[in-house]
Amino acid sequence: MFKKIIYLGILAFGLWSCKTSVQPMYVNTSELASLNTGMSKTEVKSKLGNLSPYDILMYEQGGCEVHQYKYKTPAKMTLLTRLETKDGLYDGNKKYVDEADAYLVYKNGQLESVLTKAGKADVHALLADINATKAMCSEAGLKGCTDPSSLTYNPNALIDDGSCAYCDCGYIPNPNYNASRPDSECNSKCIKIPGTEAQAEECTNCDLIDKLSKTNANVNINVSLPEGKNGTKETKATAGEKKTPEVKKPAAPKTGAPQPGKKLVKMN
Repeated sequence: MFKKIIYLGILAFGLWSCKTSVQPMYVNTSELASLNTGMSKTEVKSKLGNLSPYDILMYEQGGCEVHQYKYKTPAKMTLLTRLETKDGLYDGNKKYVDEADAYLVYKNGQLESVLTKAGKADVHALLADINATKAMCSEAGLKGCTDPSSLTYNPNALIDDGSCAYCDCGYIPNPNYNASRPDSECNSKCIKIPGTEAQAEECTNCDLIDKLSKTNANVNINVSLPEGKNGTKETKATAGEKKTPEVKKPAAPKTGAPQPGKKLVKMN
């Protein structure tokens, strides 16, 4: 009889001390990380331990759906003496802490994006970040032009794929170029180097002849010289050659006429 009373007392104490609570079903971060865009709702559910959503915030027939899940981040409990040791990095009882919300966005029945608590403040910015990160993580996203002086420089590229483009000789990239506007004379990718236009205007025919004479080009140039006091006439010269102009000799003096350098003496 005494043993029976003790047994009933222990059972009653156990029933009294065993308390229950209601909490949502949780997924974990590893399960959320295994999701890929384009998955169907059935595929997503299988990845999340066959758990149904905690709540459905939005449902549009044939359009967008937003499913809410609860998740906890992994943690562990370890002795304080081992907290700073190598063993303390992974030893200890595994726990899950910090309840948070995850929002799964479906479009046309396929997973479009996964938003964690960080995305609640700015959903659109997070969507843009996810798309940019996906492009960067792919092999194509790592390739591009790595030269900062190029017109097609890609600051996110790690592998140069030979796509760099440059301005023509005598031009530099336009610092005021607006890629969102169409290309025009007022919005061109390249502009002339400052000061080169003034130098071009000072170029003369003599500069052209000098440049041609230093090449292997065979160019004939006709030069017309006005007839002066020395009787020069039109001559033909080839670039790189010098020609001595023809000089007309003075005609022989007539008989009885005084010759240059002599005086006419009259005899009586």
